[in-house]
Amino acid sequence: MAETISLMDIDDDKIDTKPNKGKNIVSNTEPRSVPWVEKFRPQSLSDVAAHRDIVETIDRLASSNRLPHLLLYGPPGTGKTSTILALARKLYGSQMHNMVLELNASDDRGIDVVRQQIQDFASTQSISFGAKSAVKLVLLDEADAMTKDAQFALRRGKKLPLHHTTLNIYLIEKYTRNTRFALICNNVNKVIPALQSRCTRFRFAPLDAVHVSERLKHVVEAEHGGFLLWDQHHVSMSKELGKTGTSGKCFRWYYGSGIVVLISDQRSHIVKNGKESPSSPQVILAFCLRITSCIFNHSVYPARLDVPEGGLKALVRLSNGDMRKALNILQSTHMASQQISEDAVYLCTGNPLPKDIEQISYWLLNEPFAISCKRISEIKTRKGLALVDIVREVTMFVFKIKMPANVRVQLINEMADIEYRLTFGCNDKLQLGSLISAFTRARSALVAAAK
Repeated sequence: MAETISLMDIDDDKIDTKPNKGKNIVSNTEPRSVPWVEKFRPQSLSDVAAHRDIVETIDRLASSNRLPHLLLYGPPGTGKTSTILALARKLYGSQMHNMVLELNASDDRGIDVVRQQIQDFASTQSISFGAKSAVKLVLLDEADAMTKDAQFALRRGKKLPLHHTTLNIYLIEKYTRNTRFALICNNVNKVIPALQSRCTRFRFAPLDAVHVSERLKHVVEAEHGGFLLWDQHHVSMSKELGKTGTSGKCFRWYYGSGIVVLISDQRSHIVKNGKESPSSPQVILAFCLRITSCIFNHSVYPARLDVPEGGLKALVRLSNGDMRKALNILQSTHMASQQISEDAVYLCTGNPLPKDIEQISYWLLNEPFAISCKRISEIKTRKGLALVDIVREVTMFVFKIKMPANVRVQLINEMADIEYRLTFGCNDKLQLGSLISAFTRARSALVAAAK
């Protein structure tokens, strides 16, 4: 009698429970469970998609052993942390965990941390075999979130009165011989000038649409799906096949659906939730290709992510130069829809569809106040749209249509006030009325200008 086993005997998932923190927390988990923002994070400086001038400058400074203290600033998702981590991998290799102290938003970075943990790390000298550089690296991610006292302590290096102005011992300068500091922030104005002046500043601007598009295409090409091929001589697989009297290859769907495909020369099955469904090899192949990817008769049939041109453009547009946001939207849309079309992307993110914005803009420019208010309220309720999103998208639409400059300026100014009030929680109905009133006045100005 064949031994009865469960599908869990086939799929042995091992999770690394080693404590870690910050952006490295998923580094040891299995690739299929890793978010795409981490799975496709650049591992080397050559992998960084944009800002090649900055990356190459930092690379040359590190290669010539002239690396200064760094201050990287700019919007989220532009490659600041990835650049520093890639630099650390190049400098330290397998010794990176010994040579880098990384503190981010998940850590306590008050004045005591600066005076104790950072100073203890910076004041000691490490001997790490295999590292290309003996200089250690202190990485302060989201440095603009540090308290002012902590920033002053980082500058001063020891507990001194805040009014003391004749200091000549600074933490950053004192340990320059064996430690470099890399500060990363979004808002550079929240970093005190004393720290800014001690660092070489690099601004990471939002990514160009070309770079975002190229990186997304790379992810689409690399993400081949979720079936795993098991060796036909694998003991557990052989036992599983023995239950059905078949022989051949066994496939297991990664995403926990309980679907296993058994293929042989005589009979084939799709096993779902313990129930067999005999099928021909052609049916099984079509089944696999519809879901993700399949290996059939020793050949790989990859079903790439179905991302048409409209879906790709929607991802690029909604990301606003934020690569992290683009990857998160891509992955979430992939989980919700087989085809990552333009409509699927907007539906997944909750943003108004372009055709809905065109329709709303038509009502604002052509319909009377009462009709516009009724129809916009209906589409807003039916599709679950936020008025602030409608205002932002209509503003972009106003930039595209042709109208006198003075009318456009007045209209955009009024919509900016409406958006400002909405962010403070003002009543949606009142602000919708204000929006329609602004367009009514703009229409009157357009009619007067035409005469």
